Amino acid sequence: MKKALVLLLALIMLVSAFAACTPPETPGNESKPAVDSKPSAPEETPDENNPEASSTEEVIGNLPDLDLGGSQYVILSRNDPWMVDEVSVEGTNGEPINDAIYKRNLNVETLFNIEIDNPLVEGDDYCVIDALKKTQGPDCPYHIAASSAYTCFQHTPSGLFYNIYDVENVDLDQKYWATKYNDQASIGNAQYFVTGAISLSLRRFIFVTFFNKVLAETYGIENLYDVVKEKRWTLDYQAQIVNNMYDDIDSIPGESEDDFYGFLTNSQIFVDPYVASCDVKLLVKDSDTNFFKFEPEKEKLDNVMEKINNLYYKSGGAYAFVGKGDYSDLDKILEKFSSSEAVLITHRLIAVESSDMREMTDPYGILPMPKYDEGQEEYYSLAHDLFTVYGIVSSVNSIEVDNVGAILEAMAIESYKEVTPAYYEIALKGKYSKDEETWQMLDNIVNNLKINGGLLYTIELDDITQKIRTAIKNKIANSEQFLSARNIGKIQKMLDNFQNKIKDIQ
Repeated sequence: MKKALVLLLALIMLVSAFAACTPPETPGNESKPAVDSKPSAPEETPDENNPEASSTEEVIGNLPDLDLGGSQYVILSRNDPWMVDEVSVEGTNGEPINDAIYKRNLNVETLFNIEIDNPLVEGDDYCVIDALKKTQGPDCPYHIAASSAYTCFQHTPSGLFYNIYDVENVDLDQKYWATKYNDQASIGNAQYFVTGAISLSLRRFIFVTFFNKVLAETYGIENLYDVVKEKRWTLDYQAQIVNNMYDDIDSIPGESEDDFYGFLTNSQIFVDPYVASCDVKLLVKDSDTNFFKFEPEKEKLDNVMEKINNLYYKSGGAYAFVGKGDYSDLDKILEKFSSSEAVLITHRLIAVESSDMREMTDPYGILPMPKYDEGQEEYYSLAHDLFTVYGIVSSVNSIEVDNVGAILEAMAIESYKEVTPAYYEIALKGKYSKDEETWQMLDNIVNNLKINGGLLYTIELDDITQKIRTAIKNKIANSEQFLSARNIGKIQKMLDNFQNKIKDIQ
């Protein structure tokens, strides 16, 4: 009976989708994205070795034929404005992303005759892990945990999660899983967390450079799309074009956050993407053991830090907000950019869903983060370390765990088929239906997503990413304070201690 009702509801949704030709535009915000109804972009040719690439190609996974008798499966996730709609939504509302997530879950529920429950936990970045620790044991009510990437790895030695390699029905070689992430997340003979198409935040949180097309032309900046295509979009070039691009518009003596700038950023999370885009390595994986060594490219990191300092503090046209825990500075950056009070900003792709950007009068463009120098072949992208990863809770009994694996796999498949096209082709590319150059930039940005092991394991590396941020905030242009020979040895010992605990549970 339940399956019949679910199938009927799916049919109603399908009919409604064709009947509603143009849903009304509603001003959006980051927690409830509103998307213009525009034609979707042409179908892309997928890169089969890169699951981060966009595709509308049909994917058929190797799923078992299961009827789980209407059982309930519980996915714990964060009640955060940026992620609240990622695992489940209350119903359809005419917005492509929302409706795609609803349809994804409905398809999985129908396929296996199950109910998906998604309790949301309040708190900071560690709230999901904290909730699991409090309920650890045979009475734990959760099957899957969806948590922020950087908070999970330190807890793997405590046995909170299954080794995905031991779970049937999860095929990590498939394109709907992020294989570049798998390479960094796997450790020894195990991997405890997965991500990919199932994680909308993996795309939403990619760092990019936005630029105001009108202001760029007014200030005589050459076509930045051409600069990217010609491999000239570097950190030094970015500092050069915003040089002395400043206007005191608040009548308060001295530079302040309310003045006009060529470039707006912050000294916290917006430092991270430069380390990745400049391809600075912090960890090296031993191909024989699949464990890590801490071998930072210190000289290159120092050069990058110097370039960032030149851009932030010496160009005369940039303002770096001091990062705040509540991320209010991110909203301020968007507010000023949408009001044409900055030519360029660093931000995340999710910004395009904000009311500020949707209501912006001037047209804007999207660029990848700049490279280290012109000799670097590729542009590399980074996702904010809060993107969601999924783990199967170890309290799930051994008889049930393979069913949970099938549900996780099905959600990944249906995300790839339903959610990825809705976000990438409609929410992002649909907005730029007449701008092929921005399409090309978006393809470049998404297809070159780089997973930084230094971010995933930062807590085990003595908070290395936080130390880089702090140095930039304090206008320090080198890593000597935290990467002296003595500190490198200390961090390697911390990493060894962590990896030895991992070996003990394998």
